[in-house]
Amino acid sequence: MEIVELPNGLGSKLRAVEELVVGEDWSGTRVERFGTTSTRFEHCRFERMRVKQFTAGGAGRFAEFVDCSFDRSHLSFSPAGRTRFVRCSFRRARLVDFRVNPVDLIDCDFTGADVRRSIFWGGLDDYKRRREPDLRVRNDIRGNDFSGATLVDTSFRRGVDLTLQRLPAGEDYALALDGDAALDRVRALVDTWDRENRREALGRVEIWRSDLDGGQEHLFVCRPKMKDPAGWPAIRRAING
Repeated sequence: MEIVELPNGLGSKLRAVEELVVGEDWSGTRVERFGTTSTRFEHCRFERMRVKQFTAGGAGRFAEFVDCSFDRSHLSFSPAGRTRFVRCSFRRARLVDFRVNPVDLIDCDFTGADVRRSIFWGGLDDYKRRREPDLRVRNDIRGNDFSGATLVDTSFRRGVDLTLQRLPAGEDYALALDGDAALDRVRALVDTWDRENRREALGRVEIWRSDLDGGQEHLFVCRPKMKDPAGWPAIRRAING
């Protein structure tokens, strides 16, 4: 691995061109970009890093991180790439725009992590299925521990089995194993509200319905920003059933 300077004053990039990287420690590194195509990383430490654009995998190949640590790093992700994380630690990390697809995420630890504006995909979206028909349809998302994480504006889509994950609980989250039935209950609830609050809540229901497109049966909802915060506890109870 090496750090290179990008042209036109775009900053620096940590890149890997090797097929296999084992046991390297890049903790504390601050770069604009992290990039690799098909490298397999084993037992590497990427702790306390600051990366504004994290991209791993591409050119038809997967990058793999196995038993690696990203603890306390601040990472903003590019939606591009093909990445596989196995038994990786993201403890106390800040992860923004984690929307990588295709992605495998297996037995990873997010304890203390702050995860924002992210989507964990259980399968390819329609655009990628049309553009790359040879890609496998399903991602492997299982055994991950989000129970001690803070999730904000984050969802699970395209068939993620939420019974195979440990999720955060409490007043900021709602979970239903039958997402369609849960949203029917929310719809019945907000139909009794005044016009302004009903319109805002129905907009949220449509967003949550979109989370269920493409085979997502289980619904996980983070507390949304609402003009009337008093509406969320009732919505949460309706989702939880």
